Formats: sequence, C-alpha cells, structure tokens
Amino acid sequence: MPSARLRWIVDRHLRAILTRIESPLQEAIEVGRVRSVDAETTILMIVGAATGYLASAGLSETLFGHEPMTEANARTYADRVAEFCWHGLAG
Repeated sequence: MPSARLRWIVDRHLRAILTRIESPLQEAIEVGRVRSVDAETTILMIVGAATGYLASAGLSETLFGHEPMTEANARTYADRVAEFCWHGLAG
C-alpha cells in the first residue's frame, strides 16, 4: 500500500507531469516521430532518470569529475535525458 507521502507526491507533482508528457508522446507516435512506446514505461524511465541523477550525485562526481548538483550541470543532464527520450526513441 502506497504511503500517504507517496500519494501526496504523485497527486501534487507526478500526475501533472504525466498529463504533460502523455499527449505530446501520443502525438509524436501518431506522426511517426517516435516509435510506438508504452507511456507508462516511458514516464517511469524519465522519473528514474531524474531520481537516479539525484541519488547518485556522489557517484557521478567521483566517476566523471564534476559536481552534478550545480544548476548548469543539472540542466545539461535534463537536456540530455530529453534528447535521449525524443531522439533516442526515434524509429
């Protein structure tokens, strides 16, 4: 059973993100910009990319030698995730 806190996070933040992603994703599939993918899996991958980035900040800094939590590096990472999602999925 999901905790009250998790339900709050989903209701307050993630449901809005889901709504903003689903329609453009479906449109991109319909016009052939990306191959047909499951919205649930795609959204979980995006959420995983975001939370994984935050959870592995120390590992990232050690492996790649930069501070991942600066605004510039976080924006670069977000841009790369978006690029991967839209162009890495292209069919």
